[in-house]
Amino acid sequence: MTKEDFLKEFSDILQLEDPITLETELDSLEDWDSLNKMSTVSWFLENNIQITVNEISTFKTVCEIAERMNVK
Repeated sequence: MTKEDFLKEFSDILQLEDPITLETELDSLEDWDSLNKMSTVSWFLENNIQITVNEISTFKTVCEIAERMNVK
């Protein structure tokens, strides 16, 4: 998955209207809540990547999620 594809899909999951970058801090996203963390875990599982909500909760930036998803 490319960075552009990742950012588009992640924005769709979070239903964001404003664009995000890899440097975007997750805590700055109004909708970065437990429901969207669960949706993110589901997205990882759909891509055959094991992750937990606890692990997702430790991430500070969008880049950390991208790295864990092995985005090139």
